[in-house]
Parts: sequence; C-alpha cells; structure tokens
Amino acid sequence: MFHFDQCVVVNFSEITYVKKLALMEYQTWKYQIRESSVSHELITPLRCLIKLSSDLLSNSELKDGNK
Repeated sequence: MFHFDQCVVVNFSEITYVKKLALMEYQTWKYQIRESSVSHELITPLRCLIKLSSDLLSNSELKDGNK
C-alpha cells in the first residue's frame, strides 16, 4: 500500500498542551536572545527588577483574591 515509503502518524489529543509547549519554546528563545545581547552589568539589575515586579504582582493578586 505505501510502497516502502516512510509513514508517520501523530496523534495530539490535547492541543492546549502543544500550544503551551510552543509558547514556552518561544519564551525560552526570546530569553536566550536577550541574555546573549545584554551585558552582565545590565542583566543583574534587570533580573532584580523583574523579580520584584513579579513578587509585587503576585502579592496584589493574592490580596485581591481574598476580598
């Protein structure tokens, strides 16, 4: 029937997982590009600001959720 051609069958039962995986790969790629183009002297303070912002957002979301 296939005449010795290779045949690949792929079954994705949950597309959300595939989309999340693609998004994570894209975010990783963006992170790697940013890391390779920003000097060490700049990236450390930026990481601190990102972490602080993330902590503030999660704290405010927790407080909003308790109302």
